[in-house]
Amino acid sequence: MIIKCPECGHQVSDKAPLCPSCGIEIAGHILKCSNCGEIYLREEGSCPNCHHSEVLKFTPIKEDTTEKEISDDEETVVEPTTEKKPIGNSNEAPLIELCEENEHSASSDVSESNNDAIVAEIIPDEFVLLDNEASEIKNLKEEQPVIKKKHKNNHIALLVSFLIATIISAILLHFYNQGTTKNEEKEYAIAVSSKEEAVLQQYLDDFPNAPQSHKSIITAHLEQLQKVKGELEKINYFSTKEEYERYLAKNPNSPYKTKILKKIDDLAWDEAVRINTEASYLGYKERMPNGKHNKEADEKLKVFLDDTASPDETKLAVKSIREFLQGINTKSSSKISNTVASSLNFLGKSGSTVTDINDYMREKLYQADVKTLNWHLGEPAEVNNVKVDGGTTEQHVIIPARLVIDRKGGTAQKKYTIRATVKEGKITSINWMQ
Repeated sequence: MIIKCPECGHQVSDKAPLCPSCGIEIAGHILKCSNCGEIYLREEGSCPNCHHSEVLKFTPIKEDTTEKEISDDEETVVEPTTEKKPIGNSNEAPLIELCEENEHSASSDVSESNNDAIVAEIIPDEFVLLDNEASEIKNLKEEQPVIKKKHKNNHIALLVSFLIATIISAILLHFYNQGTTKNEEKEYAIAVSSKEEAVLQQYLDDFPNAPQSHKSIITAHLEQLQKVKGELEKINYFSTKEEYERYLAKNPNSPYKTKILKKIDDLAWDEAVRINTEASYLGYKERMPNGKHNKEADEKLKVFLDDTASPDETKLAVKSIREFLQGINTKSSSKISNTVASSLNFLGKSGSTVTDINDYMREKLYQADVKTLNWHLGEPAEVNNVKVDGGTTEQHVIIPARLVIDRKGGTAQKKYTIRATVKEGKITSINWMQ
């Protein structure tokens, strides 16, 4: 029902937990004076209007006709508060449980005193046993045998599940062992034919329970490979042909014999090239009749037997001439200086220097009307070796060339034949003629 807040007078429902105006607690915290009908807070202890104190008697707040009517069959229970307080506090009303006897007594008092007071017996919550709770206790006792039966059934089900799991595990273990055996045999076949230490060691790690015969063979194979590896590491420290030859004499059946012979062959060839004489190449062919460098030795000997330059010598000589002409094309004194000897024969003039070449470019080639010029070399017509004092050789080169001159009045081309002498990559003589 709608009441006035005892604190601020704002209209509020007696079911509201708080007053929306002042925030004071409403539900379970208000009383209606049985003497004057004043609404006041239960915490005040007595009516502020008539000072009447509600101890064992109280007047419940009657609901409006708009509220839901209480059925005649329902028991009347008066709860002045939702909070549970200890019994014996005169200022606070405890939870009150009405019995039929008290209802009869209260009815008689109401008729005699002509007011709405109800005499109630104060019964603590701990001593009140509801009908539904009693029913639950009864049902619980009736169900106890059933629960025990369920527990028994659970034990049987657990035992059956355990047996099934054990059988499945045994079957799986059987198939696993079969698969492991087959896999071990396969890996053994791979390992026994391998020459890799890692493969052998992996087999031993993966199959510690393999047949002893298999493990023994793989272990012996692994030890042999490790021994050979140590031998190879020792060989790799050799640096001379004589060291390899001595080792091979002591170990003629070494698994690295082929590799050692190849190393001896390479070292013998390096020695022949370093000496670079007819005798050195003949000596290589004599020591290594089946050496892989015999063809190269024949080419070197051919140079010493006739005046034909080798391909490498020809390439080096032509490169020097080309870079020299590129220096003229770009007016680069540094590039010209890198390709010629300190003193050379230039266009028939002995004792020429880079300065003489620069003067020729400025006075003869790059005249006032010349914009650019470019030398273009053809394939060498002839490259011959000529022995000079000291046992060295020089290359005499004959090569065709084409000079393109771009002038202000047009472009002109001229064909030349260049004759040059190159010694150790430096031009000692160069001339060209149409």
